[in-house]
Amino acid sequence: MIVRRAGADDLVAVADLDWRALHEPFIVGPRIGERRDAFMAVWPGFLEAPTHRLFIAEHEGAIAGFAALRVVVGEAELDGIAVEARLRGAGVGERLLSDVIDALRAEGVARIALEVRSRNAAARRLYERLGFAEEGLRRRYYESGDDAVLYGLVLGT
Repeated sequence: MIVRRAGADDLVAVADLDWRALHEPFIVGPRIGERRDAFMAVWPGFLEAPTHRLFIAEHEGAIAGFAALRVVVGEAELDGIAVEARLRGAGVGERLLSDVIDALRAEGVARIALEVRSRNAAARRLYERLGFAEEGLRRRYYESGDDAVLYGLVLGT
């Protein structure tokens, strides 16, 4: 597996994975097509904005996962991370996020923050294995009514 910064040729695959993994299961209603198009339109900004980082994990020549972050004044926020359904539990997410942490640390980023659905036990275990600590809760944060658990990881001293 290779973890690298994404390029323009990766955006369609990243946008499709983003929708399948992070949005489609949770968004319903008559305007779902419009919502999908709006989410897909976000991805070019991750290559153009100096504050954004988009990393991908490649497995057997295909995109297996991605991590999207924003970095502002030495702090990063993980906007999204997803792994192809067939590869979940195979270490792709852990390798991807571990390599992202190393890259951010090398860049001088001091801290990473994220939020995750309270019911997403697998993701929460991953974050905790990598050293993230629970920092708070946002009640009924998601459209579905799920709570968001806030996590943080200090990278520098």
